[in-house]
Amino acid sequence: MRCAWHVVAAFLGVISLVSVAPATVIHVPQEYPTIQAGVDAAVDGDTVLVADGTYVGYGNRDIDPGGKAIVVMSKNGAEATIVDCQGTSSDPHRGFLFHCGEDSSTVVRGFTVRNGWAHCGAGMDCYYSSPTIVGNVITGNTTPLCLWYEGGGIYCIESSAIIVGNTITENAAGFGGGVAFSYLSPTIVDNTIADNTAACGGGGVYCFRASGTVARNEIRGNTGGWDGGGLYCDYESSVVIEGNTIVGNVSPRGGGIYCGQCSPVIVYNSLTGNEAVEYGGGICVWSSSPTIEGNAFKGNAAQRGGGIDCLYSFAAIIGNTVIENSADYGGGISCWESTPTIDSNRLARNIAVWDGGGIFCHQSPAIIVRNSILENETDYGGGIFCWDSSPSIRGNTVALNIATSGAGICCWGSSSPAIYGNTVSQNTGILGGGISCWSSSSAVVVNSILWADSASTGPEIYVEEGSSMTVAYSDVCGGWPGQGNVDADPAFVLAESQDYRLLWESPCIDAGYPDSLDPDGTRSDMGAHYFDQDDYLTLYLTPDVLELAPGGELGVTYTVINRWAQPEPFWVLTEAVLPNGDTLNVMGPDSYTLPADLTVQRYLTHRIPPGAAPGVYGYRSRIGVPPSTLYDKDSFEFWVVEP
Repeated sequence: MRCAWHVVAAFLGVISLVSVAPATVIHVPQEYPTIQAGVDAAVDGDTVLVADGTYVGYGNRDIDPGGKAIVVMSKNGAEATIVDCQGTSSDPHRGFLFHCGEDSSTVVRGFTVRNGWAHCGAGMDCYYSSPTIVGNVITGNTTPLCLWYEGGGIYCIESSAIIVGNTITENAAGFGGGVAFSYLSPTIVDNTIADNTAACGGGGVYCFRASGTVARNEIRGNTGGWDGGGLYCDYESSVVIEGNTIVGNVSPRGGGIYCGQCSPVIVYNSLTGNEAVEYGGGICVWSSSPTIEGNAFKGNAAQRGGGIDCLYSFAAIIGNTVIENSADYGGGISCWESTPTIDSNRLARNIAVWDGGGIFCHQSPAIIVRNSILENETDYGGGIFCWDSSPSIRGNTVALNIATSGAGICCWGSSSPAIYGNTVSQNTGILGGGISCWSSSSAVVVNSILWADSASTGPEIYVEEGSSMTVAYSDVCGGWPGQGNVDADPAFVLAESQDYRLLWESPCIDAGYPDSLDPDGTRSDMGAHYFDQDDYLTLYLTPDVLELAPGGELGVTYTVINRWAQPEPFWVLTEAVLPNGDTLNVMGPDSYTLPADLTVQRYLTHRIPPGAAPGVYGYRSRIGVPPSTLYDKDSFEFWVVEP
């Protein structure tokens, strides 16, 4: 028994010694001739420090930490320290292999890993292990370019690896030319993932049945042979894709991002100049239910869905900016046999060769609400085109679009959309400047404004024989038969600056369908923007433009409305919100008095500082009586862009 106690005591003593032993720095090649030899000599907590040089051959490739919590790092960074795997199909080798349950305490930092060849993970392979891979250059590594071979640069399976600050370029694989991961939740943050190739899908990044985070990466110039030039979310993945710059990627479907049978969260990314030969220049969604929110789509191109293409899907497309994209069908967004919710987006200056400059719907009961659909162009349906579709089109501003027919909204075939509470204005066509119905289609228009549209035939409405349109409680320029319709200037705040909100004198206020109510509890107004009668005074801010270069001038028209029978004193405070969230005082607090029953407009200009960083800025103003009485507030976002 005494012997047993001595053994236990000795064991505890060893543990104590191990726990307090100082970490050792092991030098390669000064102390150990190869990186693997240094790793083999290390224990938990040690650092293997590798001197400058190009490392080749046995012991300097297929490096295996063996489950140890160690740091393997270069002395002077990736440019100076190269692991050349010299792998080929007949003699396969990779840079690093993690397969012994490593966690985030196993770190590889600061190497160039090149010329790997392996069936999966030709640069680095994380197999049931979750190391930290940081600050490396992973380039020119290859897996077989066909099905089931993944991760030209890095492959993670059953792994929650942390992949941060790496440059992953010119790798190739069947899936995931740059990075591929399956199952569990890796973190892929602040990397440059560029010029990689996937013969099948995911030129930059591929994920399968995974969660995890892909954030703040530059995903540029990658190519997918089938799907997802930049990024491919595959079966049952729920990855968060946030804050990435996704530019210049190419694939037949999903030039920027492809979603197949999955439900990712895609938020606050910039997707620019991506191209799909077939569907979804920016994003292609197939049999999926992603959340696509707060992204900026610009200059993407495809055959269908220049910005976004939805096929057999239930996407939530919310609060995005979709501008200057192009396609044959659906320059901005295409909905093909899908039921997306398209809510509070700005679709502007998109072009479709044939149909749907802004939005294209085919056999789609899409929900299209509260969007600004401006200056889009096509043949049929400059703003929205409905083909055998019955979407709910509510609360949208559809203005300044151009098309041969239905410059604002065009209905075709068995379409029967419900067009409620929209403002359709200043669109230009040949047949039906505002809304047109063709080929046995029908539409119901209620609580809407159709004003100042133009066309050779039917400036506001064109209905082909055999089609029908019911219009009620709407303001139609030139008049239109129907209960509650009027023909009167709607008194927009500033139509020349695309502000189609209503002034207090508008005949559209409290003139909508009698049994429908606005959020303030009053009878519905006509048009997309109700006049909020809960506000004591009303404030509108109208910017001249939303994109400016540093040194440019931001012009803003202030509209303040006093609808009371007595003068009202108030204060104005205006702030700018910088891209980092900080606020900057722009004006005030300044005091004014507005005479009774009066609307005043004042035009102010602000110089954008020459050194202003590119990004999204906020402009917000409040009126009220200090310290605690708020009458109204308004705000908008604008973009400072590279000169």
